[in-house]
Amino acid sequence: MLPKAQYEHFRRWLMYTTLEDRLSGRVWEYLYQYIWLGVHQLCPKEHVCYCDLYGVCFGGETEYEDYNAMKAHVDMLQQMSGKQMEAGGNATWPVDYETLIETSREAAKTELRNAFLRGSDPYNRAVELGREFQAGDGF
Repeated sequence: MLPKAQYEHFRRWLMYTTLEDRLSGRVWEYLYQYIWLGVHQLCPKEHVCYCDLYGVCFGGETEYEDYNAMKAHVDMLQQMSGKQMEAGGNATWPVDYETLIETSREAAKTELRNAFLRGSDPYNRAVELGREFQAGDGF
């Protein structure tokens, strides 16, 4: 078991590092297996890391890719919305981007909420990670 002081050190580093969140998260993503389990293992798939490390389980690799596609679709709609207006403020084509963006954004939020709910159940996490589940495993 990791001493409490060491855990607090890692937590402080995560909170106060000058690295951008995306970089500090990536560092932690690769170190946590060694720190907690003493096992050197690269996380093989991004969706596995999200599920195992953060408890955000999309249901599998395909579902995780679908979620990312939803987010990319929202980004694309936002870019198209910005290009829709002419310099004079008139719409160049009649598309209701606000509604499309909001609908797509809500669908992505729903998927993310479902992933958090799915990840709160240790059985679901075990299944997604390919582990055998036994009550009391604590993951």
